[in-house]
Amino acid sequence: MLKVNSLITYLQDLNPLPTYIPHPHRLTPQNAADIITNYDLVLDCTDNAATRYLISDICVLLQKPLVSAAAVQKSGQLTVLNCPPTPQGLIDKPYPPCYRCCFRKPPPPSAMTTCGEAGIMSTVVGLMGVAQAGEAIKILASNLHLPSSSSSSPFIEPNLLLYTHDLSSGISPFTFRAVKMGSRKKTCFACGENSPSTLTLQGIKSGTAPNYDQFCGLNTPPKNLLPQQDRISPSEYYHALEKGELPPHLLIDTREKEHFSFGSIQGAVNLPFGAFLSKCFKIKKSGEDEKGDDILPAEAKELSEDAPIFVVCRRGLDSQEAVEKLKELGVDRGGKRKIMDIRGGMKAWKEEVDPDFQFI
Repeated sequence: MLKVNSLITYLQDLNPLPTYIPHPHRLTPQNAADIITNYDLVLDCTDNAATRYLISDICVLLQKPLVSAAAVQKSGQLTVLNCPPTPQGLIDKPYPPCYRCCFRKPPPPSAMTTCGEAGIMSTVVGLMGVAQAGEAIKILASNLHLPSSSSSSPFIEPNLLLYTHDLSSGISPFTFRAVKMGSRKKTCFACGENSPSTLTLQGIKSGTAPNYDQFCGLNTPPKNLLPQQDRISPSEYYHALEKGELPPHLLIDTREKEHFSFGSIQGAVNLPFGAFLSKCFKIKKSGEDEKGDDILPAEAKELSEDAPIFVVCRRGLDSQEAVEKLKELGVDRGGKRKIMDIRGGMKAWKEEVDPDFQFI
């Protein structure tokens, strides 16, 4: 009989392990095609929208199947796209969709958070990774990774597998749910009827068609929803506070509690934006405008009715909406009470006031 170590060596000689080739640099529109062209199947494990759209577009152009998985906090999702790979422009029959077919528009920048920002359960990553590996094995074993050039090729209508786990209850089990996805969209920018003229490798490499950062709203400042008099910069707020020029006031931080726990402005009170909107909806539904002050944290009761309110968020968008909502509910007492947004949020606070602040 062979010893264990000898047996492992023997088996490896029969079925040598595949060679792993690291690519120690960021995937960009300029290098994505050169990297992906060397592989038969792509597994997308990234955590930002711009890279997801880039990978999917390259897979369409190079006719590579894509297994896309995502996980954040305690939820995950997985779907198989462009499988079997089908040339651009074919729409006469149901063909496998690409990422753009399923998600025509990215979520707004204010709603996009990475795993590093929002946190994640390690078990969710494990489950999604195992499911993704299973799909990859099935595709390769069935030769579904081979490009399809005929309308008679089998088409597997994809499902979106959703995983959720409610941690708020100790007895609540995790759940899996499959949502049926549609086939290729005729108007899809990447694989639809006119896609050969709208999406090309040359256009991607040049960074013009499409511009992924611009498409996903990255690197663009939040929109100005409020007039200038309703906003104050972090440095202005800080210097006024240091000089004692601000009266007793309420500072509301609308970030999620996980972000707030990492660090906040001294004296800030946490009121997560989601919970804030829920309270707004209930007050409006009740039709009792005089209850507008009920939306404020308990700390507001320790201040005068006309004490100013300042609102801050991560990047400066949610806080503007919060100021608008508070005014709609009459919390500003017809303009007698000052309610202001701290422009640019905690990101700007780090840039203007405290470089050592942990912004996540």
